[in-house]
Amino acid sequence: YLQLQWHIAVMVAMARRTDRIFVLPRVAADFHVFFLWVNLDMESLECLVDVRETNFPSNKKAWYSDTEPFKSAARVALFPGAKRNEEGRLLAQIPESDEVYAWSIEDDAQKADGLFGLVSASPELHNAEALFLNPSFTQSGFDMRLAEREKKGNLSPAEKEILYVFDNLKWCGTDYDRGLPAVKHSSSHDCYGKGKHATRFGKTKGS
Repeated sequence: YLQLQWHIAVMVAMARRTDRIFVLPRVAADFHVFFLWVNLDMESLECLVDVRETNFPSNKKAWYSDTEPFKSAARVALFPGAKRNEEGRLLAQIPESDEVYAWSIEDDAQKADGLFGLVSASPELHNAEALFLNPSFTQSGFDMRLAEREKKGNLSPAEKEILYVFDNLKWCGTDYDRGLPAVKHSSSHDCYGKGKHATRFGKTKGS
């Protein structure tokens, strides 16, 4: 559940950095699919970024053409390396290309900035109508490393933005309700205006 909170914080931070609309992702866990609005307080999200529903790309009335939902799409990811300051990779696939481009990056403090800077600086990535971001680099002690650098006062601009988003989002509960997959969701399960802030170590605190 904490990983989900970090994943959403990274994606929302990227949407803010690139002035994009955030499309709510579906959440897959334990062979079930969950809608994010059951756990995420949408009121807190809407204060940070413009939002569209999970099924927005499926609405053909909003498509770019009769056959394409987006005019262009790009994909980016960061593989941080298995150990601290181990060589990582920035990965990108630009619109209308099957090639994946990769760049090396070693300093942990620069990895998130490298990813955000790549999207901001590359016209092909920045101007793509849809940007798909793999946020899995927040696994493997990401929050602990951020806490250490914050204590030392050497957070990068991208890390500061991610922490800002994380600290301002609110959540309902501390885990998924396994008995309430997406097929059983209704408006009565809405978390809107009911959430609490999450700490960076998985506990909740009062709003």
